[in-house]
Amino acid sequence: MFIVWDFLYLCGLILGFPVLLYRMMTQRRYRSGIWERLGAVVRRPGDRSCLWVHGVSVGEVLGSLKLVEGFRERHPDWDVVISSTTSTGYETAKRTFPDGLVIYYPLDFTASILRSLSRIRPSLIILMELEVWPNFIRLAARRGIPVVIANGRLSERSYRMQRMFRFVLAPVYARVARLAVQTEEYARRFRAVGAAPERITVTGSLKYDAVVRSVPGAEQLRRQLGIARDARLLVAGSTTDGEEEVLLQVYRKLRADFPGLRLAIVPRRPERFDAVGSLIQAHDFTCLRRSAAGKGVRSPTDKAPDPFSFDDAVILGDTMGELVGFYTLATVVFVGKSLVAPGGGQNIMEPAALGKPVLFGPYMANFQETRDRLTARNAAIEVADAEALYLAVRRLLADGKASADLGERARSAIDDARGATHRTLDVIEELLASAAKPV
Repeated sequence: MFIVWDFLYLCGLILGFPVLLYRMMTQRRYRSGIWERLGAVVRRPGDRSCLWVHGVSVGEVLGSLKLVEGFRERHPDWDVVISSTTSTGYETAKRTFPDGLVIYYPLDFTASILRSLSRIRPSLIILMELEVWPNFIRLAARRGIPVVIANGRLSERSYRMQRMFRFVLAPVYARVARLAVQTEEYARRFRAVGAAPERITVTGSLKYDAVVRSVPGAEQLRRQLGIARDARLLVAGSTTDGEEEVLLQVYRKLRADFPGLRLAIVPRRPERFDAVGSLIQAHDFTCLRRSAAGKGVRSPTDKAPDPFSFDDAVILGDTMGELVGFYTLATVVFVGKSLVAPGGGQNIMEPAALGKPVLFGPYMANFQETRDRLTARNAAIEVADAEALYLAVRRLLADGKASADLGERARSAIDDARGATHRTLDVIEELLASAAKPV
């Protein structure tokens, strides 16, 4: 079967090569780690036991932090290797795990995987959420390396797709040693696509344990951006194409009632920073880029020498790793990739854990469990369109008590959901204990 998978992957690579080549030439993230993706990773030194944790991108990498910390407490003699698929996930892993070996996840070609496994020599592999690549799991199982899916989830869209190919995927899931999944609904979906029921445990979401209640350095960020302590700040995080246009229009309307209101936009993808900066200027707002704050400039096209000479500039968060800092300074938070179809949503746990009033759009399929948890407790607000967003933000800005109460309900909802880390570690410990028993 591995020959079939390699052939299918090769056909897909050939068909998509012109597009891939163009993207590699124009976007650095498509060039990053190309040799590691082919298996040329650094050889892990020594012969200690090794845990390999894979998170496809930023959210999964950050979600693994508490799990890795807990595992290290129980197994201090193990090495830890972290992998990611995206360049942003890779850079996040480097910052989050400075004392671990960080690599790019190999392409699911047999040769790439064999080379990576031979150089890393893992004793246990944890795949965050849903990274079920057939060749990788097959080859790990062939070497006797147990594979665990942690924080497992199967969205409605992925579920429908996998049901269509159950005859192919069922043997893959049969090789997964344990599935620690977020909800009973996800457990049902995994069973329906072929996972063994006795290997599935509902543990909750690890991301609740990973989100923080406070962020060091937020006050320094405030000073560098010239935001007064009593200023009200609307933060739009993880925005995507089409949402910034709406936000700028809403912001202009809001300033009629709240003249001192500030807006900070933090796009989801770094390659869109320049485009969003141009859009801000096209709406006749001055653009204060976070990367330029404190350097005497606002953006490449602004002439004002003093970046803090007026307070109506729209702040563009064009750096990586500071989104939670922006959330800490916010009066109201809108979480993007949710207002414009197809969306899918982004992490609403972070601002909720900080006790902020959180708004998001109707397209939250990738964070459905958290969306349901918060809305069921009246701890967040879902808005359908630009007008609903305007009215909701206006109401929160006008009623400080309602805003504070909403934020406190959000914080409480997140705190009540914590504890998945210990439950997942218990699943892993049970697996390791059973594997160590003599046959």
